[in-house]
Amino acid sequence: MQRKSLRRTWRGACLAAVLPCIAPALAGQESSQPGPRRVALDEALAAAEAGSLDLQLARGAVDAARARVLTAGTRPNPTVALDREQLGGNGVSHETVLSVGQSLDLAGQRGARREAATREVSAAEVRVEAERARVGADVTRAYLRAATAEARLASLAEAGDLFRTAEQAGQVRFREGDISAYELQRLQLEAARYVTLSEEAAFELRQAGRELAFLLRPGSAPPGDDIVLPADTLGGIALHAASLAADTALARALRRADIRAAEADVGAARAAVDLRIRGRRPNPTLMAGLKEQAGGMAGAVVGVSVPLPLSDRSQGPIAEARAALAQAETRVAIARRAAEADVRRALERRAALAERLRLREGLLARARALLATARVAYAEGETSLLELLDAAETFRTTREGADALLAEYLTSVADLERATGGTDR
Repeated sequence: MQRKSLRRTWRGACLAAVLPCIAPALAGQESSQPGPRRVALDEALAAAEAGSLDLQLARGAVDAARARVLTAGTRPNPTVALDREQLGGNGVSHETVLSVGQSLDLAGQRGARREAATREVSAAEVRVEAERARVGADVTRAYLRAATAEARLASLAEAGDLFRTAEQAGQVRFREGDISAYELQRLQLEAARYVTLSEEAAFELRQAGRELAFLLRPGSAPPGDDIVLPADTLGGIALHAASLAADTALARALRRADIRAAEADVGAARAAVDLRIRGRRPNPTLMAGLKEQAGGMAGAVVGVSVPLPLSDRSQGPIAEARAALAQAETRVAIARRAAEADVRRALERRAALAERLRLREGLLARARALLATARVAYAEGETSLLELLDAAETFRTTREGADALLAEYLTSVADLERATGGTDR
């Protein structure tokens, strides 16, 4: 009798510790809030491109550059001058000249300005592609984080279900006197621990879903508390993951958007140097008009004015333009070196993770089989509680490790795609 009383007291104490952990989970399951929206990876990428404020900013830079082309191609306006000169003190003798002047672009500065502005448009257009690749990489990473969090939650749910089944079997064995109250309460505490871990995983999933929703939200949309979850699983994403050879990846990387933008900047800088050199050549201004004097005398007036390059011969602007050209050429070299380093680093990481994935093949299936065997053996009284707990923890950590490793591999594939300039969609 005393032993049964102690068992009831111990069981009541353990249940009092377990119930506060289970209550929040039950409350969350009874919530009537609408479920999260699910999108496929391709849909997420398209939505992010359509609503990205950074992309809108980059496209606005293209529009501004095109407007500068119009400005650069505009001819200077003609000037109109009216001069009146008194030739005597009586106010009768005077001279009036009405003339029109037009600057002539004999040095080709207008064409050089237009060429430089056109080069800037090309650079701005390529920067849109670079920004598009960056947005796509950010969305892919957020998508993989959400898919990994959901896979972890599914792993914990599966292990939790197995523990609830084992706990029910433990209650039968306890009533039959096969296990002690301690073993039963240990099972209940372990089931409660999995509930707590599931709540933590659900919180991580909600955070990842909010981050993904933020990236997909149109720039004009007001802030909200939306949650977007992946419609694709990690395994489904892996089936469509690109597999680039090392030589192909390096060749593609040398043509990625940031390198082409740097090369376009070199072209614009060269055009700017040419414009500054042409600016040293003076452009004459042709003037023509009518002249009228007192007494009814009138006639035509023709003249030419030419600035003399004595003190200002554009030495400073030319030197500045040449220095800017040297900097632009250096940025091209830096971009190419960075692209090669990015690709080699991504290739090495992908290869290392692929080898780890290969070594892990079959581990999850064996861990699952081990847990199923331990559960059946525990229900039949052929194994101890410690062995069941060990099998459950082995299965959970193996599955979570496999999912995390697959997510790392897919992230390395996305990093390699970003390093090579992305793919056309």
